[in-house]
Formats: sequence, C-alpha cells, structure tokens
Amino acid sequence: MAAFLDASKAFDRVWKYKLLSKCFGVFSIKGKALPWISNFLNHRNFCVNFHATFSDSYKTYQGIPQGCVLSPTLFSLFISGVEKYVNPAQIGLFADDVVLWCSDVNISKMESQLNRSLVNIQEFADNHKKLLSILQSLLSAFS
Repeated sequence: MAAFLDASKAFDRVWKYKLLSKCFGVFSIKGKALPWISNFLNHRNFCVNFHATFSDSYKTYQGIPQGCVLSPTLFSLFISGVEKYVNPAQIGLFADDVVLWCSDVNISKMESQLNRSLVNIQEFADNHKKLLSILQSLLSAFS
C-alpha cells in the first residue's frame, strides 16, 4: 500500500527562517556561507514579462527561487529529517515528490501503519509550515 503525497507549491512555501535555522543548527553551515544564503533568500524581487511588457517589481517573502541551481539543495536541507517521522512506513523522496509505503500480508495492519505514518508526516509538515494537498495526493493498494 502506498500514499503518493503532494507538497502544495513546495518551493514557493519553504519557510526561510526554518531553513536558515537548520543550515546553522543541523548542518553547521557557518562563516560567510550562512549570511550569503540568508541574503540569497531574503533579498529577492520578481516581475512578470508578458508580450514584452514588464509588470512592477514585487518583493518575495517566502520560498526559494525555482529554476536556480541551488534551490533543489536548499529544499533538500529544508525537508531533511522527514524520514524520522514516517515510521513504520518507508519513504521515497525526489525533489518535492513524496511516497510512503508499507507492506504486510494483513491489509488492516498495512492500513493502520500507513495511517500512523501519515499522521506523523503531517506533524513534520506542521512544524515546517508546509501544506500537504489532499486533493493532489493518491493512495494505492498493490497486490
């Protein structure tokens, strides 16, 4: 049995202060790198180009830029530790795609294990101000 989860607007909703806290406290990023990452995240503006006409510039307050070579690494740092929350299920991660799965001959036991893991991963999401999109998630049973 597997649950395929969708982290709603994953890169856009990265909580910058939690990411910076993990960079410093969990990964011991220090020296010039930490202020550089902070500046990279905190001083961003964007505008829209539509038919060669540019909109006004707007400041971003959350998230990491999509399309930037550093963003997948920063996202991985941000969601690090999620694997500790998913017991008794297994987890597979690729960028913002998450799958939880468990196997057992007893279907009721599988369902119970997966439900516990989903409750646990929701706790992680809450602690990281992340939204899991129920409408975009999928549960599958394999035999």
